[in-house]
Amino acid sequence: MLNDSEHFCEGRISETARRLFQFGFFQIQRSYIINMKYIEKVNSREIILCNGLEIAIGRTHSREFKKEFFKWGMWFGS
Repeated sequence: MLNDSEHFCEGRISETARRLFQFGFFQIQRSYIINMKYIEKVNSREIILCNGLEIAIGRTHSREFKKEFFKWGMWFGS
């Protein structure tokens, strides 16, 4: 979270990511779900959030993330 707090959910992270997808969240790797509106920068291997946190893009999520991030940018980008 932006305030450095953590949010814990019961169950599979992939299921939580599916439920949150419609609100702009995406599972970027096995341990992280991110809110796309807080992405500051994206390169081929990682994202940087607006609070400076750098998170590697997991290989299994990379292709789908790039596709969804592009669509997100088309709808909400500046």
